[in-house]
Amino acid sequence: MEPVKYVDRLNEKYQSLGFPPYQWTVNDDAPITKLTKPLSACCVSMLTTSGASCHGVPGFDPDARNDLRLDAIASDWPEDGFEINDNYYDHTDASADINCQFPIQRLRELAADGMIGRVAPRLWSGFMGRIYKRTATLEKAAELIADLKADGVDLLVLVPACPLDHQTAGLVARAVEEAGIPTVLVSTGRDLSAQVKPPRTVFVNFPMGNAFGRPRGRRPAAPHPGRRPQPRRHRRHRRRTGRPALCLGRGSHRLLQADHAGIPAAEVGGAERPPFRSTAVTPAPRASRGQAPSRGPVTGSPSSECARDVPRPRIPAQGRDDAEAGSMP
Repeated sequence: MEPVKYVDRLNEKYQSLGFPPYQWTVNDDAPITKLTKPLSACCVSMLTTSGASCHGVPGFDPDARNDLRLDAIASDWPEDGFEINDNYYDHTDASADINCQFPIQRLRELAADGMIGRVAPRLWSGFMGRIYKRTATLEKAAELIADLKADGVDLLVLVPACPLDHQTAGLVARAVEEAGIPTVLVSTGRDLSAQVKPPRTVFVNFPMGNAFGRPRGRRPAAPHPGRRPQPRRHRRHRRRTGRPALCLGRGSHRLLQADHAGIPAAEVGGAERPPFRSTAVTPAPRASRGQAPSRGPVTGSPSSECARDVPRPRIPAQGRDDAEAGSMP
């Protein structure tokens, strides 16, 4: 099934409610930092924007607006020790199995299998909800970059949850990459990622909230007629553990060493709820040497079709740089 055209759908929905045309972040190129060591020797960290918090810690505001909270999560935290508070996407499956959206256990298994060197001591949850302030986002990203460097991180995997998260996570990925740490963003919104252009994007045509598939114990979908079979190492992993493998293997290593930014192609088609099927990504231009990558204007985005349909009052703009000018409810 073809990917959902989130940008067109959201523009049409909110313009029909009387809001002005929305200005999205659109970049023409992306910064890129090559991975200088084998994936099997890399220290990997992960950032989720799913609204996941550890038990015993106050939960995220499910209707967060410009909330730059960022929680550090110990890499050995139990996979059943999370709660999710986020009204901007359907997290039914992720609440049943956190690995659907924040695959902490899969990451540990990759380290145990030797596919990655080790899991960083800290993983991250934050940048969730509706964040419209780009300057503040980049300032918070600078704090995250300092923590990643302190942990010796070689690679950061970012997993956005709702449509606006794709834009915010894309901006964070660009900042982290400019600081010299390679990144991979796992996208379920093809057109959203194509606009903001994170340095590397792996697009999976799954519903938002299911970036890594269904909860443990649910029967997998029948393979698509034209779909390439799973690699043998992934089939062995499934037989041994009963769980799908997180797709960060040799193919991703080649992507990380590519001399271009892996960005999804232009959006096509539309569907209410895409099936569990992955598709390829195609290259996009990178910034030329000595030329700063284009950042685009400050923008925001509304939630997906999973969010509540009742609009809330719009906060009036206070200024052009960091204001929520033109933001949707």
